[in-house]
Amino acid sequence: MPKRNRANEKRKQFGTAAVVPVVAAAKSDEAPVVVAKPVDDAVTRAAKMFAESLSAHEAADQAERERVRLETEQMQRHETLKANKQRAADLIKQLRGQDRARQRRVEAEAAYRVALAELQEFETGERPAWAPAVEVEDDIESDSHDDSSESADDNSIGDDSASTSE
Repeated sequence: MPKRNRANEKRKQFGTAAVVPVVAAAKSDEAPVVVAKPVDDAVTRAAKMFAESLSAHEAADQAERERVRLETEQMQRHETLKANKQRAADLIKQLRGQDRARQRRVEAEAAYRVALAELQEFETGERPAWAPAVEVEDDIESDSHDDSSESADDNSIGDDSASTSE
């Protein structure tokens, strides 16, 4: 009968990988050093697959947390837009009964239209055709430069009569 392989039995029993002794280079006056090197067998392959699976699950969990964070931000933005619209509508209702507050009512109605347009754009992804134009600060600066050049052009038209009389 063949000898029992106790190393394989222990590995199966305790779930450890088999170890192959490797002699490390040592100085001549010292004893050789034995270093344990794991054998690439089914257990180590399974451990590698588990580590890969674990990292894949961690990446999926991170992606899920990011998706939830973005969803929460979108929900908060939607709630803010709805609150802005409701505030503007409440102000309009408050000002409707007052005759002296005509200018404030016009401003409140404009604010309501802007809030409603932003809400509809957020919900549908498209800005409504009736929505007021979006104001950009860069356009305001460029418009002020254009106005100065137009006023110079207007002066030159009026100066034609002066230049012809010279």
